[in-house]
Amino acid sequence: MSIILKRLASYWTGYLVVTIEGEQKERLLNLALSKGISFWDLGFEQGQAVFKMKVRDYMKLRPLARRTNCRLKIKDKAGRPFLVNRGKKRKGFLLGALFFFFILYLSTSFVWFIRITGNEEVPQEKVMSLLRELEIRPGTWKKKIDLDYLSDRLVLEFEEITWASASLQGTLLEVNVVEKIKIPEASNAPADLVAKKDGVVTNVLVLAGEARVEEGDTVRRGDLLIEGVNYTLPEGKGLIEDEADDLQLVPIRARGVVEARVWYEGLGEVNLWEIFTVPTGQVASSYLLKYNEDVVGSWGVRQPPYRNYQLKKINHHWVWRNIRLPVELITLKYYELGVKKKKLSPEEALQKAGEEAWEMINKQLAPGLPVLRKHQEDRIFSEKVSRKILLETKENIAVLKPKEMLTDAETGGF
Repeated sequence: MSIILKRLASYWTGYLVVTIEGEQKERLLNLALSKGISFWDLGFEQGQAVFKMKVRDYMKLRPLARRTNCRLKIKDKAGRPFLVNRGKKRKGFLLGALFFFFILYLSTSFVWFIRITGNEEVPQEKVMSLLRELEIRPGTWKKKIDLDYLSDRLVLEFEEITWASASLQGTLLEVNVVEKIKIPEASNAPADLVAKKDGVVTNVLVLAGEARVEEGDTVRRGDLLIEGVNYTLPEGKGLIEDEADDLQLVPIRARGVVEARVWYEGLGEVNLWEIFTVPTGQVASSYLLKYNEDVVGSWGVRQPPYRNYQLKKINHHWVWRNIRLPVELITLKYYELGVKKKKLSPEEALQKAGEEAWEMINKQLAPGLPVLRKHQEDRIFSEKVSRKILLETKENIAVLKPKEMLTDAETGGF
């Protein structure tokens, strides 16, 4: 505790950081102690003795330095008296800083930016027009804006809006709206059922339309499975063999299920040498000072000093009460990464290759599909390994495709 009190006392009265050069600097320090001259935080760097001492003791040390042929130099002045003197010399700077922060505080009391989100049916300009009607525009004093009233007016003014909110974030007024969801009407437009995947047909169930494939057929993506047509006779005709040519095609919406065997393939390749990075402990930093969206100052490194690095970005915002000042300090820290290599065993590499293959398959495979068969093929080369996985499933591959209306010439007969 006594050490802390001494440090506080030295800060209050002020102290000097002094360096000594010369072959007899140790003798000079011993003479100073014998004369009652105190100093602390003694250290040696580049052949110099560096320490801290009281201001009034510095003049007592000079005669001893001459006696021992040593050179004294004041490296730094610290403590309350020196800070006060610097402040007196920089009155203009302090007044300018105070004026700057006053203007800064004043500017944050107004809305300078307006952002509207969530609107698709209601045009942006209509919302802005309502805001202008309520005397809300860039430059409006924030205390004049009734956020609850604004939210209610948006819902009452536009029937497309079912909910609205308004909030202030610093100098930004954010208006968020939620529009009514339109439920699309069920469509009965004519359509065919086509294959959404390649496969071999195993079962065909037609509910409406005419089947164009049968069990055992191989189909490719986009092939016609069930055509959305129906055969009818003209009014007054009977279905007899010699009148078959009078059948007419009527476009309808095809319905049905076409099951097929479908194959999925996944391939993973992994090098036997794994390259990874580890932190070296070296860090470099740069700093950006922004006012609103403009960079007004920067210091530190200008470019990343390392070939391989990890970047960490830290944003510092100043908030006073519920006001967020438009000043932001961005710290960019570059952590150097060293590159290392590790050789994998064929088993480890094949396991990683299998994970890649499954990831490729899972991107294509719908959940819950029954797997009929699974085949796996591994290959090991001098520098890499590969694993191929082939799955066979059974699923409904029919998907609707809207069709163009048939012309009279096309529906005239069969």
